Amino acid sequence: MSIQQPPILIVSTGRCGSTLLSQLLREHDDVLSLSEFWPNRVNLPQLFATEPICGSDYWQLLSVPMAGDIYRIALGGKISQVPKRTLHERNYMRRIALPSLVDDYESLFREIELFMQARPTARPAEHVKAMFGFIAERLGKQVWVERTGASIEYLPLWLKMWPEMKVVHMYRDGRNTALSMSKHHAFRLMIMRAEADPESSWLHIRPLPDDTLDLDAFYAREIPLASFGRLWNRMICEGVAHLRQLPAAQQHWLRYEDLLAAPERTLSELLAFIDPMLPAREWAERCARSLHPPRNDWRALDPAQRRELQAACREGLNILGYKEEEAA
Repeated sequence: MSIQQPPILIVSTGRCGSTLLSQLLREHDDVLSLSEFWPNRVNLPQLFATEPICGSDYWQLLSVPMAGDIYRIALGGKISQVPKRTLHERNYMRRIALPSLVDDYESLFREIELFMQARPTARPAEHVKAMFGFIAERLGKQVWVERTGASIEYLPLWLKMWPEMKVVHMYRDGRNTALSMSKHHAFRLMIMRAEADPESSWLHIRPLPDDTLDLDAFYAREIPLASFGRLWNRMICEGVAHLRQLPAAQQHWLRYEDLLAAPERTLSELLAFIDPMLPAREWAERCARSLHPPRNDWRALDPAQRRELQAACREGLNILGYKEEEAA
């Protein structure tokens, strides 16, 4: 019998410390910390549907490869989360999620495939809980937590799929988040996808056609920093509106700045939300020693860029309680 628990999901805009948080959780002996299980899948609305489906058919949905445009970009090894040994993989389970857990990810993948193919008809919500529970039990963990970058975009479907879910909302000052987005090719691609098709988002991906993706032009393209500020701002405004539909007891908000300033307290509070029975002290102390301040800060930009970026982020900053600062 697989582990029974409500889904525990870390949601964020991306580029705000959620990858770091997932790595820290992976250091806890009892926590299965799944990372990047859902990104850049072109069939997310089907994966997060509410209609029953047999296990083998749901496995086929999980086996649909990642979007072709991001695959071509990532093949060059310029997206940091992807291990070099799995750059050739087009399935995110085999590309990031499982290799981050075990060395022999192919064997674990085959075990999961057999498990899923044997499952009876059920709603996707039950298939995913059973699958993550199976992986947790297989690896000797007591609880599972999943994190995918930019998954705050998935909330409209997750609220219908998993009304019982527990959500950790990780966030960061949008000015620094946008600065980090501007240096990450997946977010640069998201801007270009939206230019080509305004309906494109992290949930409803509209990949760029192969014949329009010139990699040299992609890498050379200069995108205004304020464009990333507007992307972050939209994600926060829409995402927080969706979070307000979830009972307060089912959500935990975690500021990246608090993680760096008071890591032991912040991590202990997080673990108490995930499962108050899990031991926290030694794990939190060990994690605290591994943290370092970020390399870049929006305050180092020239005054004109700071003003434009702050204006682009203004509504989201106010929602999250960050102060505006003068750009002298």
